[in-house]
Amino acid sequence: MLKRLVVYTAVIIGFVRMAEAPKMYQTEAMVRMMGDRIDRVIQQERIYTVMHKYLITQGLRGKVKTRNKIVSSILSASQKYNLDPALIMVILDTESGFDFTEIGDDGELGGGQISPSDWVGILKIYGIINRPKDLLIPEKNVYACAFILRYELDRVNGDLDKALFAYNGVKKNKKAGEIYIAKVRSSMERIREFLNEK
Repeated sequence: MLKRLVVYTAVIIGFVRMAEAPKMYQTEAMVRMMGDRIDRVIQQERIYTVMHKYLITQGLRGKVKTRNKIVSSILSASQKYNLDPALIMVILDTESGFDFTEIGDDGELGGGQISPSDWVGILKIYGIINRPKDLLIPEKNVYACAFILRYELDRVNGDLDKALFAYNGVKKNKKAGEIYIAKVRSSMERIREFLNEK
């Protein structure tokens, strides 16, 4: 029902926009635009469903509001920072099991286990947080996690393994870094399996 409503809304918006276009281009452009828009809406709905399914398998069964908040934040942050939403989700799972109240042994905060000493300054500059405690707010932690992933990926020219190694902060422990990377990649495969299910 929700999927149908979203698709219909997208179609109506498309028709309104097309009414402003020159008549000779309306039919062809409208068909192309509507097809693209509907495909995007359906894909987003599928990703949303898969992410909920993954969260349930990780112990968040019955916590619908929490799941909605996490999934919405991940999708929004993934679009802002041009990241695969599955990557953000897997980092949050690997780092804390989606526990946004977790404080690590070295003071890392929230679901993404972000180190205040390394990141608070730059996260403040970019308006993601105002103070370290903001990293315990799920939405802000998700955005901080996505920002750091994008920062590290850009720094190493898109090399995911190097970016994950840097994110995890295991610069002096290569073995621990390799284990972390393998865990992240394995979890991403699980999400892709969910996406490929009929």
